[in-house]
Amino acid sequence: MSALTALVIDDDVDFRSSLELLVQREGFVVRTAGSVAEARERLSEIEPDVFLVDLTLPDGDGFAWLQQDPEARGGAEVVVITGSTSVDSAVDALRAGALDY
Repeated sequence: MSALTALVIDDDVDFRSSLELLVQREGFVVRTAGSVAEARERLSEIEPDVFLVDLTLPDGDGFAWLQQDPEARGGAEVVVITGSTSVDSAVDALRAGALDY
């Protein structure tokens, strides 16, 4: 059985690196991106089993991008990560299919 793959998408370099290490320790192969554009590039290299995606990226809302482009998401699970949380955004993300917020 091959290792599961995670794509971590967050514009905060330090947080992204920390999350990458944490997810690797759980046995995932991890790729990272700092923007929606970089995430699109990574998708040409890998097919993630899970996205850990920030809501606020320099070039858009990461979760909104995955909702609007189902081909990019494929069958992967999505976990929303954000430093600017609200009850409304949490409810919206979970209703739209995020695994966790």
